[in-house]
Amino acid sequence: MTNRDLFDAIGMLDAAECRRALAPKKKAPSHGRAFRITAAVSAAAVLALTAGASLWIFSRLKRGDLRVTAPAAEPNVPASELQEILVQERTVPFDDISDAMICFMSPAYAPYALTVSAAEQQTLAAALEQAHWTEIDGAVSEPDGEHSPMYVYNNGTAFCVTQCNLMQDDRNVVKIEQNGRSRYYAVDSSACAAIAKAANPEHADTKNGNLTWCPVYSVNTEDIWKNFVVDRKECDMTTKDGIFYKMSNTCDYFDRASGHVYELERLEENFVPAIQSGGQVTQPGGSSLDGNKRWFREYQSVFSTDLCAAFSVEHTEVTLWHCDPARMLSDDSAELIPEGMCGVYTEPEQRYRFDLTTGEYEKMHSSQHRYVSQPVENDAHHWYDEEGTDVWQARNKITNCDFSDEAISPYYLALNYLYDFDNWEIAGNETVDGRECVRITGHLTGYPAQKQQVDAFEMDVDIETGILMKLTGYDSEGLMSRQIVVSELRLNDEAEDVERPDFTVLTEKKQP
Repeated sequence: MTNRDLFDAIGMLDAAECRRALAPKKKAPSHGRAFRITAAVSAAAVLALTAGASLWIFSRLKRGDLRVTAPAAEPNVPASELQEILVQERTVPFDDISDAMICFMSPAYAPYALTVSAAEQQTLAAALEQAHWTEIDGAVSEPDGEHSPMYVYNNGTAFCVTQCNLMQDDRNVVKIEQNGRSRYYAVDSSACAAIAKAANPEHADTKNGNLTWCPVYSVNTEDIWKNFVVDRKECDMTTKDGIFYKMSNTCDYFDRASGHVYELERLEENFVPAIQSGGQVTQPGGSSLDGNKRWFREYQSVFSTDLCAAFSVEHTEVTLWHCDPARMLSDDSAELIPEGMCGVYTEPEQRYRFDLTTGEYEKMHSSQHRYVSQPVENDAHHWYDEEGTDVWQARNKITNCDFSDEAISPYYLALNYLYDFDNWEIAGNETVDGRECVRITGHLTGYPAQKQQVDAFEMDVDIETGILMKLTGYDSEGLMSRQIVVSELRLNDEAEDVERPDFTVLTEKKQP
């Protein structure tokens, strides 16, 4: 732009507009704003405002946010063309979404929401930023067929962008829904093309393709994020408060997980097992129940859980065995009695429990969702009601796993082992299965000690998530009575799938 061009542009400035431009800058509203250069001002006004306006225009040029839409001008540009110059700040009706959480719903893939890759998100954000957005009064007809509404969660703000129809001037109409209000905008066709490309499953982050779940008939900007944690509380894992909170709310610190959980629990002294002998289940007697034997139940589980999509699969092998306490856990002291293979499979709206030993499955209560179980603060776990009855509160079993849940969402163990801060200490850090953990040592008293058959214990807790990586409990004689070990833990993008049960070879269990 030459000096002549600049002088001519200044000559077209409206005095009131210039005063507003020179006033202290206020934060632009989220929907953007636009200024149009209109009538000429008087010669006196031009002389009075030339210096200030020149500095303003040069500063805007330097910052790069003065956008001139008129064609490149020759030294002498007719005034009629200059009147059409549009000076805009930012027309996009929402803030930058390059770092927001974005997912797409599409009838062909519903009720699952697709999330785009990080690279595709940057491309999408740039395309929307560069487009021109012009608000339109009134509603516009929406598509009846395939469309891809884009759901955005951006720094606490949730909204939805939906393409509606094509205008005659090669622009598209989109609807923006936010806080129960719908607004319509004409936008460059290139912006809608970018949205359509990002919504294509070929460009989706297939590892996390099932981002969240929502019934397709009730999808809205509030529900679409209902299983997604957007505000994870920061915890200082060098303090007892931080450790106890994170272990009580572990399900807020990962979205997907897979791995193996080994659990060993000592059974009651008066336990009488049902041992399978010759194909028949019988009650044992004689020496098998003498006082020198201690009975244990062992669980070995492989699991995969997606807390956002409410999908989970778990296979568990259960074994019953007893041994001489003096030869605890030695290879030649235990008598192993397989009890069976069982597991759970959970979909967003249904939960199944299956038994591979009997070849049966049954439908259970509906699956648990993270959005219906809010975080519990440390001082909100226990209180007394009006009748003086103890009331305890904890998170729901959001993982939808039966056995692995005790380790990967150890709220129950936290309440039993760590609720009394005087009974345990932080003993340093340990690395367990490649995970950085905090080591805890302590002892149990009262009912928890009796219930768990644990007098002293040590545990290793994953610093990042609060997952219990290892627990070893000892009875009053110093013999091991409880153990939990997590291995091959994989989280979020690294989580692996577990084979789902084949219901075609299973029979639905008849209810009595």
